[in-house]
Amino acid sequence: MVQGDPDFPDIHSCLGFAYHRASRNEEAVSEFRRAVELSPGNPGFVAELARVLGRAGKRQEAEHLLADLEDLSKKVYVSNVALAYVYESVGRRDEAFERLELAYEEREGGLAGIRRNLEMNELRKDPRWTSIEGRMGFPPDPSNRGRIPL
Repeated sequence: MVQGDPDFPDIHSCLGFAYHRASRNEEAVSEFRRAVELSPGNPGFVAELARVLGRAGKRQEAEHLLADLEDLSKKVYVSNVALAYVYESVGRRDEAFERLELAYEEREGGLAGIRRNLEMNELRKDPRWTSIEGRMGFPPDPSNRGRIPL
C-alpha cells in the first residue's frame, strides 16, 4: 500500500524495483504498470515495465513495449542503456550491445552504473562487455566470472 501521494509515479517505480529484486515479479509488473499509467509516455517507466516483463517470461508483451520504445526514440530521447536492459531481458544480446555501444559513443550518463546492475551478469560473460568497461576506464574484474564481485 502506498501512503502519502499514491499518484506519484516514482513511488510505484521504486516499489516495482523492490518487488523485482525480491523476485515478486507480478507485484513488480503491477507497480510499473501503475507508474506508466500515472506518467503516460515516460520512456523510463515504459522501459522498466518492459524489462520486468521480459524477466518474468512475458516476452511477447515486453517485445511489444520495446517496439513502442524504439518508435518513441525517433521522436524523443530514450536512454540507450534502458533499451539495452530491455533487449537483454528478452534475450536479444546483440541488440543490447548495440545500444550499450551507442550509449558509450554518446557519453550517456546511465552507462556509469552498468557495473553495479546485477541483471547484466549474463552480458558480463561476453568480451564486448569487457571492451566497453575497458574504454570507460573500469579496472578489469579480477574474478572474470562474469558477475559483480561482492
